[in-house]
Amino acid sequence: MATNSDDAAAVEDEEEAPRAVPPSTTKSRATSWSDLLDGPLGKISARLPLIDYLSFRGVCKNWRLFPSGCSHIAEFSKKHPWMLLYDVGVDGGNTCYLYDRLHPKCCEMSLPHLRGATCMESKAGWLLATRERELFFFNPFSTQVIDLVMYPDRKSSHQLFTFTSPPTSPDCVVFGVHRLGASVVEIGRCSVGDDEWERVLVEDVRPPIETLDGIDHRGQSIASSNRREINHSVDFVSSDLAYSFSFEDYLLRHRHLNPARERPEPTFLDKFVNLHREDWLRRSGQKRISVSFCSLQMMVDDVVGLFPFVREYAADGTTTTDATKSVKAAWLEPRFPSRS
Repeated sequence: MATNSDDAAAVEDEEEAPRAVPPSTTKSRATSWSDLLDGPLGKISARLPLIDYLSFRGVCKNWRLFPSGCSHIAEFSKKHPWMLLYDVGVDGGNTCYLYDRLHPKCCEMSLPHLRGATCMESKAGWLLATRERELFFFNPFSTQVIDLVMYPDRKSSHQLFTFTSPPTSPDCVVFGVHRLGASVVEIGRCSVGDDEWERVLVEDVRPPIETLDGIDHRGQSIASSNRREINHSVDFVSSDLAYSFSFEDYLLRHRHLNPARERPEPTFLDKFVNLHREDWLRRSGQKRISVSFCSLQMMVDDVVGLFPFVREYAADGTTTTDATKSVKAAWLEPRFPSRS
C-alpha cells in the first residue's frame, strides 16, 4: 500500500511534469507575423527590393507604419520621373538614394549591383549600365539583372547606348553609337542573348559630329509607330543636329533641331534641383558636386525625353578652391514589375 509520503512524491512529480496544451490553446498563443520585434523588422525591410517592400507594408498596420529608409516611397508621385543618386561612396557604394520631384525626403536603399557602375540609359523602370568589361540591364525596383554581350573595345571618348523596349520584351534591341572622330562614327546593335554586336562603320560624315549629346527618342516614339522600323534605326543628337541611322539601307541622315521647341524645358529640372541639392551635397559629404545624369525616355509635362548632362552644384559660401566630387544620377520611370 502506498504511503502518504509516496503519494506526496507522486503529486510533486506530476506538478513538475510539463503539461500538454490543447490544440486550440496552442493556436491562440502562436505569435503573429505582425508581432515581430523592431530589430528583425528593420533588418528585413532594409534588405527588401522596393516591390517586395511595398508588399511588406501591406501585411498590417504595424508594418506599414514601421520606420524604414524606404518609407517615403509610398508618398512619391507616379506621374513624373524619380531620380536615383548611386555609387555615392556610402556603405562602400552600396547605399543609394531615390528622390521625387515633389517630396522633400528621399528613399534610402541598398543596391550593391550599381557599385562602380555607370548608367547610360533609362526606360520603363530599367537601367542600361556598364562596369569595366560588363554591360547589363538592371531594375532598381526588383533588383533583377540581365547581362548583355559587351561592346568590343573602341578607342573613343564619346559613346552612347540606348534600347527600344524593356529587356524582358522579345522586341528589345540595344544600340551603341561610338564617335571615333568628327567624320567617323561606328553604330552597333544587339539583342538579349546575342553572342556579338552587328556593327557598321560610317566614314566621311557630313556635317561632322562634334559631340554626342544624347539619344533622340522622339524620332522613334513619334515619327514612327512601326516596331520594325524602330528596331532597325537609331537617332542621336550632336549640338543642334539630329542624326538617324538605318540598318535597313545603312544610311546616316541628319536634320536640324529647333532647340527652343524640341528640347525639354528647364522648369522640371530646376524644381528637382532646388528641392534636393542640399541633400545631395550633405549625403556625399561635399561642398561642391558635379552630378552626371543619364538620359530617360518618358513623358514629362508633355515633353518626351531628358537628355544626359552634367551639372555642378555648390553649397552656400563655397569657394572655387573647394574640391568637386563627381556624383552619378539616373532618372527612373516609376514602373514596378510584377513578381512571377
